[in-house]
Amino acid sequence: MLYPSANTSYRIDNRKVSNVVINGKPLNKAQIYKIILLSFTANGGDGHRIFKNATGERMDTGLLDIDAFVEFIRTNSPIRRIQQARILQP
Repeated sequence: MLYPSANTSYRIDNRKVSNVVINGKPLNKAQIYKIILLSFTANGGDGHRIFKNATGERMDTGLLDIDAFVEFIRTNSPIRRIQQARILQP
């Protein structure tokens, strides 16, 4: 299960995803969305082969995940925890 970004939520029921909401609007299957993943996940790690085999635009920053994370913490400290209900289950 991937954890969605802020202002994004979805429901999981019997391993099926539904009710995807992005910025307060339902998922539009005709729209193209950009996503950001850790390189491990983008390369199929933890069984996420769909990302590794995905077609379309793909950009690799060349940054190691840990280096990007450390830089984010340095730039955005102190980090404020925001609790949101992003994954809804029955």
